[in-house]
Amino acid sequence: MKILIIEDGFLLADMMKDWFKKKNNKVKICMDGLEGYEEALKNPYDIIILDIMLPSKDGFSILSDLRSNNIITPVLILSARSELEDKLRGFKSGAEDYLTKPFHIEELEARVNVMVEKMYYINSPQNNSGNKNGNNFINASGNNSGNISNNTGNPNNNSNGNGKSNTNSNSSSDNNPNAQSGNKDNNTFKYNDPSKLCAGSLSLDKNSHILEDTSSGLNILLPSKEYILMEYFLSNPNQLLSKEQITVHIWGYDTDVNYNNEEVYISFLRKKLRYLNSNVSIETLRGSGYRLKV
Repeated sequence: MKILIIEDGFLLADMMKDWFKKKNNKVKICMDGLEGYEEALKNPYDIIILDIMLPSKDGFSILSDLRSNNIITPVLILSARSELEDKLRGFKSGAEDYLTKPFHIEELEARVNVMVEKMYYINSPQNNSGNKNGNNFINASGNNSGNISNNTGNPNNNSNGNGKSNTNSNSSSDNNPNAQSGNKDNNTFKYNDPSKLCAGSLSLDKNSHILEDTSSGLNILLPSKEYILMEYFLSNPNQLLSKEQITVHIWGYDTDVNYNNEEVYISFLRKKLRYLNSNVSIETLRGSGYRLKV
């Protein structure tokens, strides 16, 4: 299990790291809010343990922005703020759990294990097999927004109002376990598999960094910077991303990298999209930035 701990208390963060590492988990600590937010954007984790009162960027803002960027990693808020309004705000921002300080480390571990197991269960093929519409996913607020019906019979049978069953209406999602039929605005189906980020016919594996076009069946491994850039595009399909936004996302705020470096990586990605025979493209919007057209 990969755990990201965003906590500015060194002793507490170190104690949690030691505890979870003894249980054969991989743990990353970020003691700055902005650093933790960027780490959660760039790298996949099974769970995030998040403090609220942090330097640079508070926990509520981190959580809201992660959900806005379609990062569905389960988040457990760990905070000394025990007021009801703080807990409700945490849940409304997209947290799956909220634990107040001081706490018992054994309880924290138990909550973490339950959250991760639940996430794997929700996204397991067995659990999704009965949902032929492909809508059993976690939405940006962290809630289960699946299309839950009361049909207990043949999951392939959908009544058309005349008492007849339509057995072919869901064949596309049957053949593609990643398919999400209800999202027509940005053509994404990223929620069903937390290890993949998808838009249009593109699928990016967060673990292997392999970019695949599901239409052509071709795939290619992305180097580090190209992976980060493609991940940013896939998280924001059909949206304008300014050159400044892209530069900050890849190299950080304090970089002295100029926009020419950015254009080089855009060029690299375009060549890879051509290699994949993909109908997804990166558009240049003169004077504004770039957009992933899906």
